[in-house]
Amino acid sequence: MNRLLALLLLAGPALGGALEDRLVRMVEDPDPRVRFQLALTLGELPSSEAKVNALARIALQDSSDRWARTAILSSAREVCVPLFQALSAALGQSEPPEGIPEFLRELARVIGARKLPEEIARTLSAVVNLDSDKNKEGKTAALAGLSAGLDLAGGEVIPVPGAGESLSRLLADPLAEVRDSAIRIAGRIQSAETQTSTESLERDLATARNEEKPEAERIESIQRLRLADISKTQSTLEGLLSALQPEAVELAALEVLVETAGVSATEILLAHWRELSPKAKEAALREFFARRERLVRLLAAIEQGDIPASVVDAPRQNQLANYPDPEVVAASKRLFGQPDKSEDPAIYERFRSALELQGDPSRGAAIHKERCAQCHKVGEVGFQLGPDWAAVKSNPPDSLLVSILYPNRVVAPGYTQYVVETVDGEVLSGILAVSGPTSLIIRAAGGEDTTVLRQNIAEIRDTSLSLMPAKLEEGLTPRDMADLLAFMRE
Repeated sequence: MNRLLALLLLAGPALGGALEDRLVRMVEDPDPRVRFQLALTLGELPSSEAKVNALARIALQDSSDRWARTAILSSAREVCVPLFQALSAALGQSEPPEGIPEFLRELARVIGARKLPEEIARTLSAVVNLDSDKNKEGKTAALAGLSAGLDLAGGEVIPVPGAGESLSRLLADPLAEVRDSAIRIAGRIQSAETQTSTESLERDLATARNEEKPEAERIESIQRLRLADISKTQSTLEGLLSALQPEAVELAALEVLVETAGVSATEILLAHWRELSPKAKEAALREFFARRERLVRLLAAIEQGDIPASVVDAPRQNQLANYPDPEVVAASKRLFGQPDKSEDPAIYERFRSALELQGDPSRGAAIHKERCAQCHKVGEVGFQLGPDWAAVKSNPPDSLLVSILYPNRVVAPGYTQYVVETVDGEVLSGILAVSGPTSLIIRAAGGEDTTVLRQNIAEIRDTSLSLMPAKLEEGLTPRDMADLLAFMRE
């Protein structure tokens, strides 16, 4: 490490010439700390083949360390595609070192988010050359990353000339995971060579409807329907929105329909609401809450009595009360009442006797699973969104009771609810899990992470409220509360 620091001090504000050569030669240094600092320092060098090769060699050695991956990515801003190509060529037919698949995912995600047609085409070409047998993990991870990056561009379809041949080969890959990601990418970019033929479309429509076909085969055909015009697929997709279908088939149809049907998807989902399975209804609700125009229509349907108000649970009511649109907030008040932000002392009096009861932790575990697991993980049950219960188990029972009954009295830093609205109208709600230089990660109940590029954010607001909804105690008795407190303190 001292050797690298000495070189940097001698260099002063400018790096160049012979010093660059000496830095590049340090990629084989046996000390991983030196290589980590070198990865950061290489970001100061101008783009060059030597810089790309040096970053690639560090990646091949150190990608198992997430901080090393972050350092390499930070220095690869302008050479993402050459670096991806160099790694793909280096891997060739060999099995990737530990951590490389995840690094390829992260690198491809950056490329997709940049939305540059030439970069996307070159990346797809490089992915094709990865062996589907020995490089299965790297190939699937890279395509999944590219697909996720393209999703960050919103609903925009990007023309990518020259991507057709690569996509065609990926769509015919023997690995189902590769084909699935290729289908998703093909739905995000426009390339004449990937337009589905009439014959293949008819075959996919027939397979999607055929209940005698294996479930996996039906789902793959449904995924390919995103490559066709919605006017030719809507009838089939609507027919699959039913609890009579296998759950995975129904969810695949719903996903493709929402992606391809545009604004009409809202009315289709409302029309088929009573036919949907519980998981499909939950997926539909996520789509309604993701966009303002869909949410307004859902609330109107509830007011009209077409959809029961009970589908909007307490956490979502909490989200509506803090929505960035006054029309939505007003509709929420009409439907669900004014959210109670006061601390009614009568609530505490109703449950104070729980402090005198001997609770049963096993019964408390069942209550946690039903009411708390969306935000608090205990053992293998639940999701880690709110504060870790292990850190509060030594708190007095009275303190724990107050935090349950009045969730907004004290909200630990990092656990307030943020509302983010994107430039294309998507609205997200959750804690600000990661705030990076170019993107944010919003984490919602259930542990679902959504990455948003800063350039796509229209507004971000901290509500200063807990993501934990008020009135979580409704339906519980003092005995139930004693059981939950006993479980929390176990």
